[in-house]
Amino acid sequence: MNPEPRQEPGRPPGAKSRRTKLVAWGVGAAVLATIVLATTLSRDEKDRSATSTSTTSRVSEATTIPSGPTSNAPGQPSSPSARPTAAGPYAPQPGRSFIWIGETEEPQFSEADYASIVKDYDVVVIAKFHARFDITKHHEAARRLVALRPDIRVFPYFSTKYWFDNNKWGVEPDPAWFLRDKDGQLVPKLKNREGKEVQVATYLDLANPAYRSWAIGVLDTWLRAAPYAGVAFDAAVPLGQGDQENQAEWEGLLGPDRVAAYNDGMRELLAAAKRLVGPQRTVYYNGIAPNFHLKGPDRNTKLLEVADGTFDERFCVTVRASLNYVQEDLSLLSSDSPDRFFMRVNIRDADDPNRLERFCLGAFLMAWRPGFSYYQSGPDYTTRQLEDRHPDVDVNLGNPAGRASTEGSIDHRDFEHGVVYVNLGAEPGSVVVHKAWERVQDGKVVGQVAAGSRVTVPGNDAVFLVDQSLARAGA
Repeated sequence: MNPEPRQEPGRPPGAKSRRTKLVAWGVGAAVLATIVLATTLSRDEKDRSATSTSTTSRVSEATTIPSGPTSNAPGQPSSPSARPTAAGPYAPQPGRSFIWIGETEEPQFSEADYASIVKDYDVVVIAKFHARFDITKHHEAARRLVALRPDIRVFPYFSTKYWFDNNKWGVEPDPAWFLRDKDGQLVPKLKNREGKEVQVATYLDLANPAYRSWAIGVLDTWLRAAPYAGVAFDAAVPLGQGDQENQAEWEGLLGPDRVAAYNDGMRELLAAAKRLVGPQRTVYYNGIAPNFHLKGPDRNTKLLEVADGTFDERFCVTVRASLNYVQEDLSLLSSDSPDRFFMRVNIRDADDPNRLERFCLGAFLMAWRPGFSYYQSGPDYTTRQLEDRHPDVDVNLGNPAGRASTEGSIDHRDFEHGVVYVNLGAEPGSVVVHKAWERVQDGKVVGQVAAGSRVTVPGNDAVFLVDQSLARAGA
């Protein structure tokens, strides 16, 4: 179906998505030290000078560092020790990596793809476009992955708000369940492609209980068809969230009461999915913002009241490869919340991608909790990710040995097999190390660091140091 396109609220003709815009700098109440990355770095350095002598942690003081969940029940995170790491400076790290992936060229993942996925990732979301949108192939892939590695957690993709005409589910929603504006016109999902707004999907009316009942029924059949660990909802962003202009546009299109009913319906859809999957499986949603400027003060975290975890697709880097806010995400990750957080870095067309990979991973590791927070970076959502996986993602650090702390302008954190230093500012900084290490970078050992020597960390970069015994084992 192809309804007459209307302008999507919050998106003027030819405009880029608001998510790509740099936004004003702000301070979260829970943030102990504020940093502005990107165009406001000079202001960041001014604030840093006031706290340069601090040695307290930048992350939440309430943080505890558990070894990770130990339950291996279906749908629950396996213990990090369930997949032991190999010797050497680089090895897949249990409880740290996830992937959102689909095959676009072939009708199914190859055996090499399956082998790579089960080796390198703990959590897998099968992308909507996988195998040309054929849901039976998604189920087949899930069965194969779990057969190869029983503790891997695989999730089907379900769009919270949109119906894609390419979906091959064997069933379709009643056209009466699509969202219509005050004039009775269908509301399309539009995307800017080469300066032209094109329709890519149609909004569903989440306020309609009949639709929600149908959606839960579909999910029930999926969960019976394959050993899924739960459900991953995409685009779970309430209408009108983030700024008054966007809210006014949606209320003008639907009316305030219908906007509120729609958003209540979204929450109920996720809550119903949680009731469906039960306590042994999980419901995750994609929809939190990297900061509170884009989606309101709570960053769309209130849905965690009915879900088990959430994704941030803009961790550390914007879609234009400029640095994004980091500290607010670190505050989330470092809490002792039972929720799971999935941080994805989309590095596309960057001038220095290796530095961005190091920086983003290093920042993530400052607040990583094994089995509770996961990291992924990649150029897209296809199997290209398997070929382009940056080696530093697998730096063999082991579990955290404590919380992150700050020395001057450098954040650092100790691990079982090493230490990570991150410079969240724009200017170089340095620290003195008190143990001999091997420095690793871009997949190889690049040099020795003697005890008592000073290590310089360039601005917006990270340094990874590992035990010398690991470096020798990998030689």
